[in-house]
Amino acid sequence: MPLIATPLAGSGLAVRHERHAVWADMPEAFVNQILRVLAHPVIQTNLAAQGRYLVCQDYSWQVVGRSLLLAYRDASLRAARQAAFLLRWARA
Repeated sequence: MPLIATPLAGSGLAVRHERHAVWADMPEAFVNQILRVLAHPVIQTNLAAQGRYLVCQDYSWQVVGRSLLLAYRDASLRAARQAAFLLRWARA
């Protein structure tokens, strides 16, 4: 399904206008973009396919879960190093 959203909705994500989604920032612009996408099946198909590909590549549970596990690992390693430093400092 093609995505029509505000530019704010895509900010901070790898979503690109006219590749993965179509931006609209005012009610009239939404109507115009919806009508344009409905009138052009090729645009519908391309937006839907590229959007799905992006979600599967960058935002799937497997990808996000792996990133989260790495972040937890890094945080725990930093905490362990800091605790070891504080113990050495307290003993000195």
